[in-house]
Amino acid sequence: MESDWVRIFDLHDRAKAGSLPKAEVACVIRSCGRLLLPKQMDTLLEPYGAQVSRADFVKAMGTPVEGESKDSDILPALLAFDNRDTGELTKFEILQFLCHMNEKITTAEAEQLLEGGTFWKAGGQDKADIKLFHEWLTRPARAIKVSSDAMQAI
Repeated sequence: MESDWVRIFDLHDRAKAGSLPKAEVACVIRSCGRLLLPKQMDTLLEPYGAQVSRADFVKAMGTPVEGESKDSDILPALLAFDNRDTGELTKFEILQFLCHMNEKITTAEAEQLLEGGTFWKAGGQDKADIKLFHEWLTRPARAIKVSSDAMQAI
């Protein structure tokens, strides 16, 4: 797994500087599937300076954080929203989950996140299969759209 972290770091280190800004490292960590709360991310990255080296990135990826959610924790949370025991969630329930749990995001951001999801039941984007949504939500990100404003902030 360590070699995977090195490759991921190198992919983001476009300048080949051997280090990345801490804010960018936080984005990379999230894109690798570690969905940490802001305080947890701060705790994880606290030992490192404003720039995080490749070796420190690999070390951070192997460092557990107290209270970190595991993929296996998310499915029971999603099932708790299924009051009807149908194995489905409405779009409204998904938006409630995304916008009011863990790291808060806006409804517009959640809507954008859900675009193109492969978990919707036949007939539109009104109901989602919980297990398919869980698989989709916890998959490693393959690509991330970053606005030019966000890139300038990094």
